[in-house]
Amino acid sequence: MEKGRFSRTFGPDLLPGMTSTPVIAVPKPHSDALRLISHQSCGSFAPNTMVDAAQTKGPRMDAMQQFIPALLRFRKTNPTARLVLWKSDVWEVFRQVPIHPLAQLKQVVTTNIPTKEEVAAGKDNGPLERNVDWCCTFGSRGLPMIWASVMGLVIWVAIFVKLLADVFCYVDDSYGWEYEHNFLYYTPYDAHMPAKQVKLLLLWDYLGIPHKRAKQLHGSSLPIIGFEIDPNAMTITLPPSSSRPHILCQRLYRHRVPAPHAPRISVTRRLDQLVVQHVFLTPTRVVQHVR
Repeated sequence: MEKGRFSRTFGPDLLPGMTSTPVIAVPKPHSDALRLISHQSCGSFAPNTMVDAAQTKGPRMDAMQQFIPALLRFRKTNPTARLVLWKSDVWEVFRQVPIHPLAQLKQVVTTNIPTKEEVAAGKDNGPLERNVDWCCTFGSRGLPMIWASVMGLVIWVAIFVKLLADVFCYVDDSYGWEYEHNFLYYTPYDAHMPAKQVKLLLLWDYLGIPHKRAKQLHGSSLPIIGFEIDPNAMTITLPPSSSRPHILCQRLYRHRVPAPHAPRISVTRRLDQLVVQHVFLTPTRVVQHVR
């Protein structure tokens, strides 16, 4: 509420047209922190049932299929250039975007609900308290497309207004490369950082997009959307912790493990695209392994 993302508390009853959506906490990947998820597919009249899946399916992100060809084109004209990679993360990404008031009515958060154990013991936490969630939330079917529309415009401004070439974006991560010697001083973090990264952060500051120092990274080798990339050795590696599940899943399918244990063909085709280990970035090898 202090951040202006929820309405004042009311209750115990919902108002006409409102729907209470369950909220659960799940672990964040590669972290000890928790993320709040709004279960908007729960119930017969769940908010996600009112979202057209065809119109919100699969917003296009800048993945390796976009990044690798651009890096190869750069290397053709700059074969000896020393590079650093950089990656910038938006803080609390989806919570930065408000949603339509009519959609807000379908994501009311209810607190003071007793657990099954408390109900069995006859305990009562007091009257139910309700708050309308004003912002986009994890769990909404329409959220990826909404955020892609917002961040797509930001990246368009970065490329065509600020003239930052070869800037890529995957959900909340913006990334790219810069010459090893081309650094600028970024005052808010009291640090020298790659010039493109600094210019992008200055654009974010102008637009009011929040970010935290710990999530603004750069280095000669850097993990980007799950791949370890070295732009000087021109290698891309899928770390063992990420590749093992994919390889195991493929082996199960190759050996024709009977249903229901065998993965679906659509899943294994996607895995074929993802299993990239120590691939040298030449046009032939990239097309073969990453296309």
